[in-house]
Amino acid sequence: EEEQELTGAGGGLSDKVSLYKGDITVLEVDAIVNA
Repeated sequence: EEEQELTGAGGGLSDKVSLYKGDITVLEVDAIVNA
């Protein structure tokens, strides 16, 4: 089975999603999901 890159309307998924390990209360972001 071939691997496929996950993409959205504006490009690759990595352009939209980030992993962060640390104090999320100091982040200046629009949304935090599954925190």
